[in-house]
Amino acid sequence: MSLKLDRRLRRLEANQFDASGLVPHSEAWFAYWTDIVDRSLRGEPVDCTGITIAVFDRFVEAADRAEEAEKRLQVTCPDGPRLEKAAESMQERNI
Repeated sequence: MSLKLDRRLRRLEANQFDASGLVPHSEAWFAYWTDIVDRSLRGEPVDCTGITIAVFDRFVEAADRAEEAEKRLQVTCPDGPRLEKAAESMQERNI
């Protein structure tokens, strides 16, 4: 790669960070915003400046996956109540 192209690429990559200092859409970025939203929901004062719809899309996707997993568990396992407790425990621990 030419030196000029390498410099331009590094400059572009440096601009890829948002106000949180993290690369948008990375796992660390989602973890950061998940923490901010959790703290906000607990009533703590937080600065949500810079949050994007992608964060909420991720929450919706996770909820949809959990709901689908629960439905599959109920359909495939007649031993309902005991396994539902296990599923709830796994969801609480984000497994």
